[in-house]
Amino acid sequence: MWKSGELKASQLPRGTVIVGTDKTVEGVVIYARVSSAENKSNLDSQTERLKKHCEAKGY
Repeated sequence: MWKSGELKASQLPRGTVIVGTDKTVEGVVIYARVSSAENKSNLDSQTERLKKHCEAKGY
């Protein structure tokens, strides 16, 4: 979302993404990653688990 401009954020030279604190935007950001492209299927399942957790918590 941040690369497309939907989310106010920037990336540091080492890859860290800094998300802005725009007070007009409400919501939750989830972050998932894997160690290599070989583990991409794990990324999909990790993302789904995070989404379900946020929904269960009412975020």
